[in-house]
Amino acid sequence: MPDVKAIPGIKQLWEKTQGNSQICVAILDGLVDQNHPCFAGANLTRLPTLVPGDATPQGDMSTHGTHVTSIIFGQHSSSIPGIAPRCRGLIIPVF
Repeated sequence: MPDVKAIPGIKQLWEKTQGNSQICVAILDGLVDQNHPCFAGANLTRLPTLVPGDATPQGDMSTHGTHVTSIIFGQHSSSIPGIAPRCRGLIIPVF
């Protein structure tokens, strides 16, 4: 997993903001394991699509969707601090 804290300027950005619940970011990817500890307290909503089921730790699509989502919405109280943890997220499974 990339070290989000190593992004140039991210610490200065986080001093000003960690996102805003009025901003909504959509994730179009695989299924997301919203029970992952890094999302505890995150404002995530999964929209219904033609992709059935729930995320599984063994599935490549679920692993990818969860990984991408954690980069943005990982809560700073977890081991995976996201770029904008206080923004709202729409999870839209597309594969």
